[in-house]
Amino acid sequence: DYFYGNLVGEVDYFTKDRGGIIDWQRNGTFLKEDGYYTELIGDEAVKIIEQDRGEKPLFLYFASLAPHSPYEVPKKYFDLYPSIQDTNRRTYAAMITALDDQVGRIREALEKKGMLENTLIIFTSDNAGPINPLFATGARSPNEREKSGWLGKDQKTPVSNSPFSGGKGSLHEGGVRVPALWFWPSKLKPHSVEAVMGHADLMPTLLSLAGATGSGGHPFDGKNMWPALTEAAPSPHEDILINVEAVRGAVRKGNWKLIKWAAFPGKTELYDLSKDPGEKNNLAEKFPEVTRDLEARLMAYAQEQKTSEWIKVQPQFLGAQGKTVFDPDFDIDDGGLPREKPNLPSP
Repeated sequence: DYFYGNLVGEVDYFTKDRGGIIDWQRNGTFLKEDGYYTELIGDEAVKIIEQDRGEKPLFLYFASLAPHSPYEVPKKYFDLYPSIQDTNRRTYAAMITALDDQVGRIREALEKKGMLENTLIIFTSDNAGPINPLFATGARSPNEREKSGWLGKDQKTPVSNSPFSGGKGSLHEGGVRVPALWFWPSKLKPHSVEAVMGHADLMPTLLSLAGATGSGGHPFDGKNMWPALTEAAPSPHEDILINVEAVRGAVRKGNWKLIKWAAFPGKTELYDLSKDPGEKNNLAEKFPEVTRDLEARLMAYAQEQKTSEWIKVQPQFLGAQGKTVFDPDFDIDDGGLPREKPNLPSP
């Protein structure tokens, strides 16, 4: 119904620029707007809550770029951490604090509006921290990589996923295991849950709470996790797909996790996460029956795979100041940028 923010990622937090293109819009209208990214979308979220009339349920998806690269933050937050010597790590900590402040503002806005007791707040990350500098910087021109806030190829990233191995872009636990908090004062009492859950479970869980169902012709990848979250019911997942790609994939069943590498020379990894959460001891040869079972499940998921609907429609939404990035008028020799930059409206 309403959109405000950016679409591609890795924009400058102050200029919203990426490669000379402003990736910042409100409902398809591209904007040139001053201010720090995290604070601007926090302002917008609070305004939406304050203006809500309570006539129908409100769904608000607050997607923060932070603490994604580039590592940039207002001085007031950077100054909070004088004891951290590494500049990137200090900035990273400050960016998380800036995000914390906006999450706190959203909670306060709900409370002032009298909506807090009847609102489910879910806080989660889309992936774990990048330990490879390439995932922390993205593909950038040399000039952009040299600017403050970007990591060089030999620099350490400011994050740690310990005790797990791997990071963003990896199928190991250090890349895919992320924190998640569910907050609903009138319905949930403080407790922790052991059931394995994926982001694909969010939609069927939320629809079930709202009394809605999906389309029979378009089954969900995820499952309704509410009984497992609130009643200690068993997980509805017999197994759970982590990912399946052209040359690699991973699937989990109970505490067993399989990672399959199809690219030559190929490799099969099997871990018991209850005893080896750091995935250091490959048990594929020791437990061949478990390995074959999980390989068959992974192949079954691969055969069900369909092209992402988002991939099909994204040219309509991913634009460069009003011109789609797939527009044939783009000058390919000029890095895919428009030959002429259109004028940007004021916010």
